[in-house]
Amino acid sequence: MNYLIMLLTFVFISCSSKTNINEDIKVVNKVYNSILIPKYVPAPPPIYKNSDSIEPLKKVDFSNIEKIKYAIYKKFVNSKIENIPNKFRVYKSEKLFEHINLSEKEYVLLQNLNNNSEGFINIEAFKKLNKEDIIFVEQQFINREEKKESGIDGVVSFSKVSFSSEKDKAVVAVGVYRSGLDSSYTLYLLEKKDNNWQIKSFKVISVS
Repeated sequence: MNYLIMLLTFVFISCSSKTNINEDIKVVNKVYNSILIPKYVPAPPPIYKNSDSIEPLKKVDFSNIEKIKYAIYKKFVNSKIENIPNKFRVYKSEKLFEHINLSEKEYVLLQNLNNNSEGFINIEAFKKLNKEDIIFVEQQFINREEKKESGIDGVVSFSKVSFSSEKDKAVVAVGVYRSGLDSSYTLYLLEKKDNNWQIKSFKVISVS
């Protein structure tokens, strides 16, 4: 009987662990795809002074525009954050620079980032969620020659994800490195809605 209980416990823990890994990858994937911005935006059509009417601007089709190509650092990294902020900027808000204060539970998630350890990203699981080929690299920072050789513009690194006990909220720290004076470190707060992770708000910690 004791053996059966131990076996069931082991199976439960194994399944729970796999679920957590999958959720990690879903969160990381959501944030990764949110930072793939176009390399350039087409200029609007010219406005002629002698024209009596101005044609309405057409929406830009970003699907055919080349995007900045980031590689992903294979490891989750430690996120030691000092002076943890409580005010985050609302993601894709219709109001300019709209901010919100984190709830007590959300702030605890943020604090827990500092307790997360390193580990390796499940590369195979990550690739299953993406149609495009993604490059994973061994180093967190890359120089100009290495970028040119590998055909990438920079490297993105992620902390391990901090989840709420209900697994409906998550916080992750993201470092983006393109060059010595073109890097950033950002915190993202996500919520799970209809079984999909959505970015709720973010906070840029540093920019160089």
